[in-house]
Amino acid sequence: NDEQRSARLTSIKHHAHEVRSLQNREERDARLTSMKQHAQETRTQQSQEIQEAQLLQTSECRRKRNLKKKNNKSLVAWPQRISDEIKKKCLQNFVEQVSMSKISESTCCICHIRSPTCKMKQTTVSKIPNISLLKSHEKLYEIIQRTISPVSYIATHDDTNANAGRDVSERVGNDRDSTNVYYEDALLYRTGLHVNDRLQDSSK
Repeated sequence: NDEQRSARLTSIKHHAHEVRSLQNREERDARLTSMKQHAQETRTQQSQEIQEAQLLQTSECRRKRNLKKKNNKSLVAWPQRISDEIKKKCLQNFVEQVSMSKISESTCCICHIRSPTCKMKQTTVSKIPNISLLKSHEKLYEIIQRTISPVSYIATHDDTNANAGRDVSERVGNDRDSTNVYYEDALLYRTGLHVNDRLQDSSK
């Protein structure tokens, strides 16, 4: 009897232990499940809050941008018609810039460079300052005569300025084949000389 009672007690204790173990495991599983569910709900809620915050921020930025565009549009003035006075002034400036007095060019009889006529100075050959500095070498005439073109040589050492100018004018006007002209031992370019009553020099 004692052995049977002891066996029953042992069996009851073992069964109770198994029941408690099962209950503990079920409770633990339930707690884990509850914790997981709570964590999932928390993450979901946080995600929704973040999305709502982002949407709110995006909406606010869009509202500010639209407001800024509206303000900028109100600040920009509609272009007005150009006045007739400004048009006439622009046209006058254009006409002045393209007039012959502005765009015409002349050649310098000394350096043979073309420049705007309005920036050049005209003077008679006899009044060219420091013409002695333009004196050419005595052999230059022979070289040019042999290699380039005929040269009109005008000796005016013994002439007065007036006679010299008249003499040069006559010789240049008559000799159309010459490219260069000698005057006071200075070699001048024919294209820069203008023959009127007296010979003139279009020098800069």
